Amino acid sequence: MEKTEIEKPIINEGISVTADVVDKFPTTKQFDTPSETLSEEPPQDMGHNWSASYYGLSTERFSKEAEDILMAPINPDDIEIKPDGLIYLPEIKYRRILNKSFGPGGWGLAPRGEHTISPKNISREYALICNGRFVSQARGEQDYFDISGLPTASEGCKSNALMRCCKDLGIASELW
Repeated sequence: MEKTEIEKPIINEGISVTADVVDKFPTTKQFDTPSETLSEEPPQDMGHNWSASYYGLSTERFSKEAEDILMAPINPDDIEIKPDGLIYLPEIKYRRILNKSFGPGGWGLAPRGEHTISPKNISREYALICNGRFVSQARGEQDYFDISGLPTASEGCKSNALMRCCKDLGIASELW
C-alpha cells in the first residue's frame, strides 16, 4: 500500500498524517486548539503512549499467584542497611520479584518526561507497566559528584523510581 500525504491534517495544524495512520484512526473529529487530544485509547495493535497513558489502571486484579509473590514477606537476609542506619531492599530484589510475578518481559518502566538535572542531582518520572497496563508512577532521583558520572546516576535514578513504584504493588511493604 502506497502512503499518500493528506492535504489537511486531521489532528492539529502543522502535523502531517499518512493515509495508513488515518485508516487505523478513522475519525472526522476536528480539534479547536492544539492542546486538544483524542480521549479514546488507540486500538490495541497501535500500542500506548506510556509517557502519558494511564491505560488499564485498576481494571482488574492480578492473578492470585502473582499477588502471593508480590505481597510475600521479604527474606530478612535480603535486607541491607545504609550507613545512616536505614534499612532497604536492593533494587535487584525488586526486579527478581517482578520477574517471578509477571515473567521477564511482562513488566517494564516507561519514562514519563525528560531528566531533570541540577548541579548535583538527576531525577525523572517513570511509570511501572505490568502485563500491558499502567500500575504506578514515581520520580526517581540520584546524586552525582561529577558530570562524567551522569550515565551511572541516570541508571540509579531509574532504579530508585522502580523501588518507589513497587510500593503500590505491596512489594517489601514492611520496609516502608
